[in-house]
Amino acid sequence: MADARATWRRTSSSAMWTTLCENTSGRAGARYGSSRSSTGSMIRPTSVGSPSGCREIMAVRATVVILGAGKATRLRPLSLQTPKPLVTVGNVTLLEIFGHLLHRADIAQATVVLPAWFDEDLDREGLRARTGVTFEARLSRPGIRGSLEAALLGAPEGPEPLLVIYGDSLLSVDLAALLQAHERTRAEGGVATLLLHRPADLRQSEAAGRTYHGVLSVEAGGLVTKFVEKPLLEDIEADAWANAAVFLCERQVVEEVAAAGGCDFSRDLFEKALATGRHRLYGTAIGGGFRIDLGTVERLLEANLRCVRGEIIVPGVAAEVAPGVRAPGDGFDRALLERIEPPVVLGPGVTIGPGSRLGPDVVLGAHAVLGEGVRVQRSLVGPGCLVGAGCRLDGVLLGEFSTLGPGSTLARGTALGPFSRLGGAAE
Repeated sequence: MADARATWRRTSSSAMWTTLCENTSGRAGARYGSSRSSTGSMIRPTSVGSPSGCREIMAVRATVVILGAGKATRLRPLSLQTPKPLVTVGNVTLLEIFGHLLHRADIAQATVVLPAWFDEDLDREGLRARTGVTFEARLSRPGIRGSLEAALLGAPEGPEPLLVIYGDSLLSVDLAALLQAHERTRAEGGVATLLLHRPADLRQSEAAGRTYHGVLSVEAGGLVTKFVEKPLLEDIEADAWANAAVFLCERQVVEEVAAAGGCDFSRDLFEKALATGRHRLYGTAIGGGFRIDLGTVERLLEANLRCVRGEIIVPGVAAEVAPGVRAPGDGFDRALLERIEPPVVLGPGVTIGPGSRLGPDVVLGAHAVLGEGVRVQRSLVGPGCLVGAGCRLDGVLLGEFSTLGPGSTLARGTALGPFSRLGGAAE
């Protein structure tokens, strides 16, 4: 099982590689690179190529840790076999998206903390070739109690501040501007600089009348005066900000809080730092970028559909081979266009059987096979899936290498985990 998934990640990424190289200076890349940071500086457009063709990578100015070892219960059944940083948007893993963002900030190394059960090849060479960033994997272990200890587990020894990225985030952000902001706030006595945003669902209840965001109050100069993790909706101030789950924090402070029994960045470091007045925290706005939490199946599907529609621009997604149809250009069978209703995103090596109809709003993963007379719309079909003849899919999510028997019908909102097998109707 692990070998099959690792092989897919290597082969599908390789097939998309030529398209990425050919289109890094195209319209999609230019649109992505035009986002502005909170300081008003332009994100530098960069050419994504092989390491020998990339611009020179500067020395790392922070130790980057991507947190992806959590249980991710809200993302089940997908997360039972897929760590959060390896879920995909537009057929691109979040880890690869992080790599593109790090490369644009001249950061060449990062560590990702993954669940202890993860036993696959991370495809380090492929990720480095596509993004210019070398990723190291650290597996969690029994006794790791929360995000603080996970970050220290993933952080090599050194004096640099920790740049922490939560692994279930779809991001468009200028990390270089965040590093510059932390240099300024550190000179003013700050121990952490948090990326801030104002999501549309800030005042929506996740459970028990509470938002699922960490909520902050910030002075005009960026000084954080209040931080509350998941407050009641009625307690959120009119001008409040949300934690975008990306921040820089001085390593010494993280070690001190962990040594004192702290487990969680939000509750044990940020909230208590303000409550005791011991440390100063600062925030900087995400500016023209965005952060989308992909912590639930519903949000993951919606993010993919927004990517397909062009509402959000995701680095690494294949270029258009026809209006509204994104697919690796090398070897694409243009005869498939007769069976496609745009917009769609296709992985390499897909098969669409006679009489089938794909779209609108579909992501079809690498080497997925649709049998004869299949209808798919508003759905995410993972790589390696086999969808039997006559199946009907609308508003569903199929985990990688899932199999649907002929004539299967899934109710809207259904999500199947990786390697699922189903025949007949599922209501």
